[in-house]
Amino acid sequence: MGRFIFTSRLEERHRDDLESLLYFNPGQRRVLDQVEKVIENWGTPEIRVENGFLKVALSVVPEVQSLFVLDAAAEAARLAGVVVFTRQDEENLELLHLAVAEDYSTNGSYAGEKLVLSMLGRVREIARMIRGVRWIVLRYQGGITVPVRNRHDGFLDQTGKLL
Repeated sequence: MGRFIFTSRLEERHRDDLESLLYFNPGQRRVLDQVEKVIENWGTPEIRVENGFLKVALSVVPEVQSLFVLDAAAEAARLAGVVVFTRQDEENLELLHLAVAEDYSTNGSYAGEKLVLSMLGRVREIARMIRGVRWIVLRYQGGITVPVRNRHDGFLDQTGKLL
């Protein structure tokens, strides 16, 4: 088993950590303009409890999916990241919010774990299982689209440039 656990279900005991990731994350400063655009177009993330588990909802887009990342190496499986996405149309999976705890960011003590790349890879795996999805649109990167499938199996933009 790897260090990280990816799950769509998050226990209520992680509520404070999820609030910190979504609302008080110091890393948001770097992408504040994009975060504001996403909120303007898709709505503010709201944490809800559904069937005893936490869920992230957006006011404008009712059907979003959340993928939570727990660090299994930490005591009590610490919440390390979250990604919120939706299928906006037949071919595009929109990645609306992505947040990692500060120590998993590019300047954090666990930067070498490359959590953001792992999260993007997992979203790509999910997209491959959804019939018709060809692109993942990264809203925090100004709407860059990356193919779900390509011959190099890396993240390339539409021009073929490696991201």
